[in-house]
Amino acid sequence: MEARFKMVNGKRKKLTQRQLAARRTKEKAAEKEAVFEGFRSRIRSIEAEITPRRIREAILSTAGKAWLDAKSKEIDLVKESLNNA
Repeated sequence: MEARFKMVNGKRKKLTQRQLAARRTKEKAAEKEAVFEGFRSRIRSIEAEITPRRIREAILSTAGKAWLDAKSKEIDLVKESLNNA
């Protein structure tokens, strides 16, 4: 249930429709930002797995290249999900 009151000088004061709309807008923006932060966190964790040693393996071996390509595709999928969110 949405709070329709705020405290002003120790007394409950009813919020106006404009204030309620502003509150809802802020809450929706905060929820959306939390979702985006989850996606960004996932991308950062994938990127953290790509170390200089892994890049060197990708240059020197086909298995390393396949691993790096898989990580790149994983990042692309997360970014696509982010764009669709």
